[in-house]
Amino acid sequence: MSEVTATVSVAPSREEMVERAIAMIPKLAERAALVEDTRTIHPDTVKDLWDAQLWSILKPRRYGGLELDFGTVIDISEHIGRGCASTASIYGNFISLDCMLPILCSTSH
Repeated sequence: MSEVTATVSVAPSREEMVERAIAMIPKLAERAALVEDTRTIHPDTVKDLWDAQLWSILKPRRYGGLELDFGTVIDISEHIGRGCASTASIYGNFISLDCMLPILCSTSH
């Protein structure tokens, strides 16, 4: 008989997600001038945010997110803003849309 082992995935905590945002500050600061010039979030930053799971903090667990509280958004946006204020603004606006996901997905048409 073969042995089956289950892997339990523990979602990162609020503190861990904030630490991930803090770790991005130097990269964000390096890219800030380009973000200002191009008026768009840097493509590497988009990837970094995905890699750090920062795009998933408000998304409900049933949709693959971390389902953390809105205060986490404020804290993470604040730290992102220390590296690049424009990126923080874009991030905060986009991530807040995940609050609407459960409502939009439960609405019958």
